[in-house]
Amino acid sequence: MKPSAVTAAIRGGGVALAYAGGLSFVVNLLQLTVPLYMRQVYDRVIPSRNSNAALTTLKVVTIKEGLLLTGTNLEIDLQIFVPASVNNSRDFCVPAHLLTQIVSSLNEDQIRLNLQGQQLKVNTSCSTFEVMLGDLNAYPEIKFPGKSDLQLDAAEFVRSLSSVRYAAAAEEF
Repeated sequence: MKPSAVTAAIRGGGVALAYAGGLSFVVNLLQLTVPLYMRQVYDRVIPSRNSNAALTTLKVVTIKEGLLLTGTNLEIDLQIFVPASVNNSRDFCVPAHLLTQIVSSLNEDQIRLNLQGQQLKVNTSCSTFEVMLGDLNAYPEIKFPGKSDLQLDAAEFVRSLSSVRYAAAAEEF
């Protein structure tokens, strides 16, 4: 029996068809690289968790000796004292990321913070930035202990935490 024209063409050009199929596979694979790369970029830029406005806000409490900066993600609460000269005492909330970007970009030794209505003005000798304040009443109440009754070796504490963190973790590592 004589082979059909299609079978003869496949046998005669089988190597060429294999190369064409392989090249097609490589081209299609390369076309996937841009979407996969963009997905990685978006995963890094856009937070995967819900952004509650109160949790992206920094609460600033003014006291005579300086500022108490407070932040939380409802799992970890942080408070730090920054020595400062305070003329008028007024507590406020400000977007943490924005304030951090502004202050980090300044190449100044002294920064002046002025509250005017619902705006915080960040002034240096060369620059002025205005940041809208957040709602102080919407900030979650955080209580820190007044006194610590515990002192331990930091290296031993880190070693101990690394031993038990998987059991207590809500997320996967």
